[in-house]
Amino acid sequence: MGRTFSIMVIFSLVANYCFGQIKEAEKNHQYEPTPFSIPVMDHIASFEGKKAPDFMVKDINGYERSISQFLGNNLCLIFLDSQPIPENINSFLETAITQEYKILVVYNNSKDQCKSYPGVPVIANGRFIGEAIYGQELGTPRAFLIDKKGIVRKVLLSVELGEVTNVEDLINSYLF
Repeated sequence: MGRTFSIMVIFSLVANYCFGQIKEAEKNHQYEPTPFSIPVMDHIASFEGKKAPDFMVKDINGYERSISQFLGNNLCLIFLDSQPIPENINSFLETAITQEYKILVVYNNSKDQCKSYPGVPVIANGRFIGEAIYGQELGTPRAFLIDKKGIVRKVLLSVELGEVTNVEDLINSYLF
């Protein structure tokens, strides 16, 4: 009994000493992991000049949509959230059916939170497409300008889209 008690006391002292050392080390060496993220310009460079990643998904009307369906046409692929859409983008999408390029809108939100636009296919619940395939780090709204051969010519971020009054002119300057 005495031997067991001695071993328990020694074990307790060693454990207490080790625990104290660990606590002291934690105080002196604070470590906060930072999430890894690719710098925005590098992320953009990973798209521009390369073939646009394809996907197949149903739009809010039940039609299958993919990037490859738009080959032969210039395409403006726009990612949006249900947050208030900047007025310049909203008015652009409402009058977009007369353009010389096609538009495909991908919302991160559910179908009931999506706004539809005449003649413009809208995809709901597109968070996977936006995050995994086309880079959530770039924020919303964002647009990918894809040429007739399916090559991403330009990635427009929310800052660029928000600063311009005429979105159509901006898109035309890269696709034509």
